[in-house]
Amino acid sequence: MGYASYLEDILDRLNEDLLDPARQLLAHPPDDASTEFLSRIDVFVRVCDQIQSDICKHIDLATDPNIKLTDELIRVQEREAQCNQDLNVFKAKCEKLALDNARLRFLIDQQRKKQSQISSVLNGVTCDDDKLKELLERSNKTTVPETRPNRGGLD
Repeated sequence: MGYASYLEDILDRLNEDLLDPARQLLAHPPDDASTEFLSRIDVFVRVCDQIQSDICKHIDLATDPNIKLTDELIRVQEREAQCNQDLNVFKAKCEKLALDNARLRFLIDQQRKKQSQISSVLNGVTCDDDKLKELLERSNKTTVPETRPNRGGLD
């Protein structure tokens, strides 16, 4: 049973089991039927008519020779497969970028630690340089003046 046949069966059951009895009830209401009851039956018939109209539209689509549902389904499935493939590529790229980002953050952190160590060493060298300059200045002030060697009394 194809889709169109399935819809036609539903349409037949809708008419036979619901619409026909409801229409007969409206055409020949019982003597004790209230207007509210008849009004509800009328609303029910209008809703069923709308459902019947929708089913007929679907039957028309299913039986239209210009629409090839099988071809359309295959095309949609191929597009879905391509989208899933593109999504997987995108996910892989995102994961790689996340790993690269983590690696770069680690390297930046390592570089900062090395820079901090170098700064500490340079500060220590600067302090040592200042101390050496100070010691050199002190030693220059306290050193004995230079004496010239005696050249045999010829000065």
